[in-house]
Amino acid sequence: APVPTYLNQAMPVLEKKEGRSSLSYLTASRVLAEYYENTGKLDEARGIYRRTFRRLNRLSRRAGVNSFSQPEKMAQVYLLTGDYATAQKQLDQAIEQKTRLYGERAKIVLIEPLVLLSKLNFFKGNYINAQQNAQKAIDLGKELGIENSLKIQQANKLQADVDYAIGDYKMAKTRLEKILSIQERTLGADNPMVASTLLKLSLASFYSEGNVEANKERV
Repeated sequence: APVPTYLNQAMPVLEKKEGRSSLSYLTASRVLAEYYENTGKLDEARGIYRRTFRRLNRLSRRAGVNSFSQPEKMAQVYLLTGDYATAQKQLDQAIEQKTRLYGERAKIVLIEPLVLLSKLNFFKGNYINAQQNAQKAIDLGKELGIENSLKIQQANKLQADVDYAIGDYKMAKTRLEKILSIQERTLGADNPMVASTLLKLSLASFYSEGNVEANKERV
């Protein structure tokens, strides 16, 4: 069964047995939000993240709980709710913790924190660090043979977003064409994430053809 089917079956049970503010229920909510984010359903993801964030805050004040046991999961919540300072702290903690615990075996568990750190850098306008952290995640994906996974495609998309933001439209177009090919194979042509990539690709293609006046008017 699809991921949402499993979670939609589990969450009513968790709600009834443990309540909506339990860590089990909040963790299930976070997983569902992450699935929606990874498959391009951003409105649904943001709604769940916001509700999860509010409940987590109440739980934290009541019981002193401040994470899902994995700092990068909390960072994801803070990132989507705009608390960049706390997201940065959580991601620094996640990378330090995983490097210390796993050493050379930390490669696969470092990918998610690196992608989120790249996203945070991009939101803050720190494009150099965004590119560097995305590339670290991509390199790890290649080492592990998972370069076509959704998580690594997020890193590739972040690099294309940086290229687009700084006006390197030809590089953005090249990256987006590769991303689109993988997304169409793995997600299907009618997926919202594919549509989003097509939109960005059309703009990158237009600007890369030397439409200077259009570039000046771009918002």
